[in-house]
Amino acid sequence: MKTCPEKTAIGRKNPSAPAKYIINNIISKFNPKNIFDWGCGRGKDVSYYRECGFETKGYDANPNFGFTEKPKEKYDLITCIYVLNVVEGKLAERARLIKEMSTHLTDDGIIFIAARSEDEINKLAKQKGWTMYCDGFITSKSRHTFQHGISESELHGICGALELEAEVLHKHKIYGAICAIIKKTR
Repeated sequence: MKTCPEKTAIGRKNPSAPAKYIINNIISKFNPKNIFDWGCGRGKDVSYYRECGFETKGYDANPNFGFTEKPKEKYDLITCIYVLNVVEGKLAERARLIKEMSTHLTDDGIIFIAARSEDEINKLAKQKGWTMYCDGFITSKSRHTFQHGISESELHGICGALELEAEVLHKHKIYGAICAIIKKTR
């Protein structure tokens, strides 16, 4: 079965909870000059970051969303919100995505990841009777949507293999998300 990650993109009227968290809690610690939203969907968070005064660009693999240009320059902050959890099938593909993002970081830049947690996805799968598929679940057979819950150990494993440093923000699970800050190791 071919899954359709773009069908999990929510049409938002407001910025995502992780985007609000970034503006209210992360910006003051890292002082980024520019932001790149990787997997930005329809671009609501891109607009929000711009409204907050940041030079911001976004990318999404779905051409219907209008953000098909991958980054060409380096960024102080790359956000990846609810993207890793819709990458089906292989740890290697999620690792490839994080590695690709890391190549677009400035030396002191960070990647902010928010992904559905393993606990949250497993709980929802049980409640809703989702079908197991690869390393996650088909959430809708008619829409071909997939979810994989990301664990802290998976994030640390990927980052360790890529010689990146991951700090999981334990206190800040946002709507069943696991959040982490990823940096280049020194």
